Amino acid sequence: PNSNFEDSGLVGFKTGLDLKTTGPVELRDIGHLMESEIRGKGLLQTHIHGPFSVIICDFDFELTDAYYLNLDLGQVKGRVTLDDTSDLVTLRQLHGSRDRSRYVADGKIIIKDPSRIQLKVDILEGSRVEDLIAVFQDLTKDVSWFPKQLKGEAQGVVDVSGELDLEKISILSDLNGKDWDYWGERFKRITGRGGFVRGAYVLEDARVFKNAGFLDGHLRYDPKNGIDWAIKSASLNLNDFDRIAAMDIPLRGKLAIVSKGQGKLGEVDSSTQIGLTDLRIRGMPSPASELSVQTRAGKATVSGVVFDGQGTLQLDYDFKSGAPSALRAELRSLDFSPAILLLNPSLIQDRNLQGLFSGAADLKFNSGAAEKATGLVTITEYRLGKTGAGFELTQP
Repeated sequence: PNSNFEDSGLVGFKTGLDLKTTGPVELRDIGHLMESEIRGKGLLQTHIHGPFSVIICDFDFELTDAYYLNLDLGQVKGRVTLDDTSDLVTLRQLHGSRDRSRYVADGKIIIKDPSRIQLKVDILEGSRVEDLIAVFQDLTKDVSWFPKQLKGEAQGVVDVSGELDLEKISILSDLNGKDWDYWGERFKRITGRGGFVRGAYVLEDARVFKNAGFLDGHLRYDPKNGIDWAIKSASLNLNDFDRIAAMDIPLRGKLAIVSKGQGKLGEVDSSTQIGLTDLRIRGMPSPASELSVQTRAGKATVSGVVFDGQGTLQLDYDFKSGAPSALRAELRSLDFSPAILLLNPSLIQDRNLQGLFSGAADLKFNSGAAEKATGLVTITEYRLGKTGAGFELTQP
């Protein structure tokens, strides 16, 4: 009802067909093409030609708000050719754009049962990752943790292959990015291969570069079968993180991260270790710290050591609502002056700054009701001081 065409042409018993149509088109009128929803509006020119034994249909179009295979494609211009004798649709030099991003696609669709696609898409230099995320917004709308706020430059190649069914199609991109930003944290360079493969979201051979260090890893998330990931850092420093570097505090240290896990959501078996070594605060060395998080069979165990034993932590948590959980912690003259500097960098030159704390906690609670915990909390030492002022707990 929203499409109107002007027709012209010839039909010859010997020469066959030479028919042309031109006019505005609203692809919603079609609804679905080879079992996948199609949308878009613009100008369409059709040329049906050839002898009756070999009918060729050329579709030249210029569309806005184009949508196909659950992808918001933006503006698309090009030619699609249908060869009726071979059930083959050929896509040649389709030029598309989405906001500031540009792409060119070539490939074919075999429309026999089942229909299959082979398509290569070049994402051109100067494109933006936020525009590409918008292209995939329908595929990722149910993935709450998908990083939709990413921004930065991106280019690469996307391969689309398989049957025209979300459970069987593969949309994989070899991507190179630079100067990405995620909630104010910047990443210098990103490489990897990722996309949507037969109902699963994948990220393979990923490497994320900060300033001095980087992170390697892979991720696979299947709504039916769960999640599988592995992440490992190399040469990371505290100052690789922009929020720390922006504080302009003489805080240095090497950070090591190793994490892996797999399983259905709520039943993930995982292991994560975070270590902080070679820590220097105001040029003075501080002991190492480490944190370990393990999950298995719906339960989590968190253990940590702060400043080589100045503090210890043990948390046993059952994700089943109402199940027994426990927290045990002990601090032995813990030097918390680094936290003071993070909160108040103006004290950086104060050589008399001091913060010490000793105490312990042994608490039990039911999952989901930590505010009703029972147990014992003790404080045996508290010292807070700077030049000209100081506080100390005298009667623990």
